[in-house]
Amino acid sequence: MRCRHCLSTNTVKRGKRRQRQQYRCGKCKRHFLERYLIRRMNPCRDAQLIRLHCGGMGTRAIAAEMGISHTCVMKTKLRLSAAVPEPELDPGRSYQVDEIATFVAWKKKPGRKPGKKNQKDEWYVAHAIDAKTGRHAGFACGKRTKKTLGGLTGRLLASGPKKIYTDGLPIYKYLIPKKLHTVFARCTNRIERLNLTLRTHIKRLNRKTLCFTRSRVMLDADLKLFFRARDLSFK
Repeated sequence: MRCRHCLSTNTVKRGKRRQRQQYRCGKCKRHFLERYLIRRMNPCRDAQLIRLHCGGMGTRAIAAEMGISHTCVMKTKLRLSAAVPEPELDPGRSYQVDEIATFVAWKKKPGRKPGKKNQKDEWYVAHAIDAKTGRHAGFACGKRTKKTLGGLTGRLLASGPKKIYTDGLPIYKYLIPKKLHTVFARCTNRIERLNLTLRTHIKRLNRKTLCFTRSRVMLDADLKLFFRARDLSFK
């Protein structure tokens, strides 16, 4: 029997696991099974996973479609999102900025009354796009505060923008210089339409359902994969 990890033939039998023969490799000292009931993920199927994710399918729906476990789907998303680069911003461009409200669960704190379920906090996804091309220009997740929005607007200001269009949220006037800031409803039509696309194609952002994200890390990973796939579609 050849090792599944290092392809060595120096393997010995090491009992059975759920009525399936288990082996141990003498070279890499790792255990593996003779046969697996669930197919493993491989780089050749990454494109399929991203396509299903951007099509509005949740983690468990993707796992059922691809014949892998839901933990494998989440680990693959984290691996792929870690390789997504930050969008490059050209100087002299105009940007639209807006926020999307969602919920993220958090575990109950010690000392709460017995039977108290986990709570969920209101969370915001602040993102920006190029006003002319519609390309993604960055995003930030967190509470709707100066700290969260300042990280996004600060990156836009560092690129030397021509204009930044936002809604009437008062926080923006303290973060964006007056000569670059414009508040006008029709100037944010494009990003408002993108908000609907995000809620349609990302399961964690769906409204009026029992589904909501329980991990801030996975929310960031899903957004990175969607924005990256969307930017590649412009090419």
